[in-house]
Amino acid sequence: MTIILVILIIIVLFCVMNIRIVVEFQRKRLDFLLILYGFIKIKIKTIDFNKPSKKGKKIRKKLNFQRDKFIEFIKLTLQNFKYFISKCELRTNIKLDLGLSSPDKTAYVFGLINFFVYGSENILRYYFKNYSGKYEIYPDFKNKKLTYAGNITISVYFIPLLFFVFRQSKIIFKYRNYLFKKEEKNYVKSSNRGLNENNNG
Repeated sequence: MTIILVILIIIVLFCVMNIRIVVEFQRKRLDFLLILYGFIKIKIKTIDFNKPSKKGKKIRKKLNFQRDKFIEFIKLTLQNFKYFISKCELRTNIKLDLGLSSPDKTAYVFGLINFFVYGSENILRYYFKNYSGKYEIYPDFKNKKLTYAGNITISVYFIPLLFFVFRQSKIIFKYRNYLFKKEEKNYVKSSNRGLNENNNG
């Protein structure tokens, strides 16, 4: 039993971990799916734009940060993230069918998307250990539609991932008092003299 456990630990630590994020948008429905090791599927979220949105009050979290401390936190986080992606291999597969209200708008947006997608390849190759991308982007000049299916696969050893999580946890713990603020209720206490004056009145 001990030997099997040791073998499993070695496999987890020294084998490549594939993290695939699948995003699909069809018929005004947005689906997110997370796949680990090629077979562990975790459904993250489904957003259905056909359903009416629920109106309610939004709760806003207050930030209580000093400017210099906040800048330090961002710098350390970016350095940690840069180290992590330098150990990762990234593969993208994107298929997009796009059609707007007029051919002119479709051609304009189609050009912008191609410029952004192919222009970002050099940036991704610079920061990631290895990068490869496959794109299928088709304009539809006759119909108005938007269909998207794509996935992003990140391959990384478990040890760099563990180191990234541990280091980022330390950063958050160090700056937690400068980032989050709890709402405090102020209660006004009336003096006994004030209460007596009100009762006599």
